[in-house]
Amino acid sequence: MHHLFVVPEIVAVIVKSGSLCKGYLYTCRLVNRVFFQESARLLWYACGRGVWTPSETGHALANVEHLISVSRKEPQRAQVYANFICILQFSEWFEGNEYRNEFEWHHELLSLQFPQLQTVYFVVGDSTTRFITGQALLHYAQPTVGDLYVTMCSQLSDVFLDTLSSKCPRLMHLYLLSCTDNTVTGEGLVRFLSRSRQLRALLIQHAFDDLWSEEVFRIIEQLPNLHRVGLPFIEESWLEEVTGFQALTSLDTSISNRGLALLAASLPYLLELQLDFKSPPPRFPWWLASRD
Repeated sequence: MHHLFVVPEIVAVIVKSGSLCKGYLYTCRLVNRVFFQESARLLWYACGRGVWTPSETGHALANVEHLISVSRKEPQRAQVYANFICILQFSEWFEGNEYRNEFEWHHELLSLQFPQLQTVYFVVGDSTTRFITGQALLHYAQPTVGDLYVTMCSQLSDVFLDTLSSKCPRLMHLYLLSCTDNTVTGEGLVRFLSRSRQLRALLIQHAFDDLWSEEVFRIIEQLPNLHRVGLPFIEESWLEEVTGFQALTSLDTSISNRGLALLAASLPYLLELQLDFKSPPPRFPWWLASRD
């Protein structure tokens, strides 16, 4: 074998140059250890249905089902692949008439570590909420994680938020779109947000409705790098005293007619506004229920 075929920089160029050819990366894994490393790095960079398509990457993509299949037969090889994963997505889908849900197999991945994980998606529906608990989510809380997207989850607690902030100091995008059976307290939420000044996007408008208060709003307002935010609602009086949100360009919330008029003056850099016209809970001020 040519001596250049063990030089990582050269092998990386060779592997990437032919990655558009069907089966090429799988063949590269059989050449030698260096070729295996470089081809596996491409194949397992993103693991999950819907992250990318083969037409976008030019080669086949791994998903959670593949990883679980390997872990059942060869746990050590599964860990080798997990070491390369930077993007991990759990999904649910129908295959013919059969419903498939990747997170139901989550317990089979508990023995694996994901040292390079950067982005985690849990794109699932109501039927999976019982599986996606705060404790389960924390298995993927790595120091390298910058993005966490969760469509449905349950059983979040103050311990979950404290652990998330300590384990993920680089977390910049947090989407908790719907959460049930939570025990998070107002103090726990305030503590988490106070420690998360690196956040650039925060969508929690349907996650902590019962804990929403002006105190929480004021802490979020002072997050210096926040570009996008989703909040349960904003009261008019809060907008009259806004001093933060200097980087905010996208807002998703529920608001009164007068409050909407105040946004222009309070949020001068806002480019995108999405309004939720849901019926407000009884504790909202009466005027917040008024909609044109």
